[in-house]
Amino acid sequence: MTRTLRIGVHSSNPTIDVFSRRPELQQQLAEAGVDFRFLPHPGGVETVALLRAGAIDIAGTGSTPPLTAQAAGADVVYLATSGPRPERGGVAVRTDSGITDVAQLRGRTVALAHGSWQTSSLAFTLERAGLGWDDVTPLDLSTPAAEQAFVAGDLDAWVLPEPTLSAVEQKTGVRVLVPTTDVLTHRSVFFGLRSAAEEQPEQVAAVLAALDATDRWIEANPDEAAAVLAARPGVPGGTSVWRAGVDRRPWGLLEPSPEFLDEQQRAADVLTRSGVLPRSIDVRAALPARSLVPAVSA
Repeated sequence: MTRTLRIGVHSSNPTIDVFSRRPELQQQLAEAGVDFRFLPHPGGVETVALLRAGAIDIAGTGSTPPLTAQAAGADVVYLATSGPRPERGGVAVRTDSGITDVAQLRGRTVALAHGSWQTSSLAFTLERAGLGWDDVTPLDLSTPAAEQAFVAGDLDAWVLPEPTLSAVEQKTGVRVLVPTTDVLTHRSVFFGLRSAAEEQPEQVAAVLAALDATDRWIEANPDEAAAVLAARPGVPGGTSVWRAGVDRRPWGLLEPSPEFLDEQQRAADVLTRSGVLPRSIDVRAALPARSLVPAVSA
């Protein structure tokens, strides 16, 4: 007996977000007889707890939550990734801060969404500058709280993503010390419970195919997609900001590549050394028994 596949939804993963709000994009799953439902939650960081609780089967986040989930003992598998995302953003300071390089962040505060891809981005950035995690004071702040402190000059640095960066630039001068793309390929990562992937591979592959089709729809309908993404309450940036983001992002699901897995392993090792992850992990142990992506992109 097959179970209902539960798909985590949050605004930081535009593919699943758009898929959850466009019934016509869900039709191919219904026609394939796949039983599924959505579980909305605030952001990618909550994905780890939901997977550990067995509350969702398939998720889409940045690069760090899969590492956190695996290190916490959740039996998860990598299902697919996006291509590298060359969007604007990175470790940023106010232009009037006097800080011009990462080495000057020693002893300073750095805001980020701890547990998100921003954790790996900051760890890589610090490592490249010869600093460790303990050389700065990471602050796990919500976007509104970080923005208020940053604009007021009460925060030394912030791992700033789009579309938040564009919104903040309208209020104060921003200097990006190290762009995210200098240290991280910044892919979207689709992963889930091993039990779902191995017990219901055809259904999971069908979900991935539907998500890939959603990406193709976004790419072919950028204005409409941007309006959908900008319409969610609490999401920073208007339609014009999201429209630019749609043009910059790669669309379409890919099999996790050796390059991606190498980067994930390096991130896991850095985060373990820094104490962010509780134990070392073998990233490749989180690959499924067989790839489910060829049904999507072959």
